[in-house]
Amino acid sequence: MSTNRSSEQVREAILGISADVRRTHANAVELRDIVAKRNAVLTHDLTTHGGSNGKVEEASVGFVINSTFIDELNRVKTALSIVEASPNHAEAVERLVPLLAELEEAEAREQAEAEALSKARNAVAEAEEAARVKLLSKIDSDPAVKAAKEKLEQLAPDTAARELAQDLH
Repeated sequence: MSTNRSSEQVREAILGISADVRRTHANAVELRDIVAKRNAVLTHDLTTHGGSNGKVEEASVGFVINSTFIDELNRVKTALSIVEASPNHAEAVERLVPLLAELEEAEAREQAEAEALSKARNAVAEAEEAARVKLLSKIDSDPAVKAAKEKLEQLAPDTAARELAQDLH
C-alpha cells in the first residue's frame, strides 16, 4: 500500500488501532524471533558438532534431546500459535502490518528527501564559495580598485614619513 502520507500521518493511523492489537502484533513478532533464534541454535548444535565427516556426535544429540531446550522451544511455538490464532492477530495482519510497511516506506522516502535537500544545500554553498573565490580573484583587476590602490601608493610614502617623524619626537 503505497501512499504519499507522511510518517507522522501513518504513525497517527497506527495509534488509531487498539493497543491490544498492537501488543498482540508485537508479541507475535517477538515470539517468531525467539523461535527463529532457538531453531538456529538447535540446527547449529545438531549439524556442526560432528567429527571430520560432519557426523553428529551422539553426545550432542543426547544433550539436545535431554535438555529443557526442546521443551522451551515447544512452549514458545505453542504461545506463538495461540497468539496467531487470536482475533487481535488477524486484525493486526489486516490493518497494522500494512501500516507498518507504509511507515517504513514513508520514513525511507523522507530520509531520501532529507538527503537530497542536504546535497542541494551543500551544492549551493559550494557554488557560492566558488563564486566568492572567483570574484575575489578579479578584484585586483577592477579599474576602480586599481585607481584606489594607485592613489594609496601615492599617499603612502608621505603618510609613512609623517608617522615616522611623530614617533621620533
